[in-house]
Amino acid sequence: MIDLSDLSNTELADRIDDAIIAENFAESKQWALIKEASDRIASKARDELLNTDPVNEAGRIMELQITIKVLQNILPGIVRGLREEGKLAFAVYHDRGLDETT
Repeated sequence: MIDLSDLSNTELADRIDDAIIAENFAESKQWALIKEASDRIASKARDELLNTDPVNEAGRIMELQITIKVLQNILPGIVRGLREEGKLAFAVYHDRGLDETT
């Protein structure tokens, strides 16, 4: 778990701002379009992966595996991570009594 208790008030506020941006992005039409495009590209990469000769095209197999992992796990994970970190930052911010003054 992330320990945010050592951050300054300003750093906490910045983390909360990042989380708000991530939350808004995750609920936006733009994210839905990116997610749909990512799913389609990953699906095509999986199809290509199934038809790739493992003996002669090891480099291409690795590229396809990386493409799938980035599109299906890493990109959504970044957005999820920012949202979760923001929730933790807000909890620390609240514990410090700072949300009552804003």
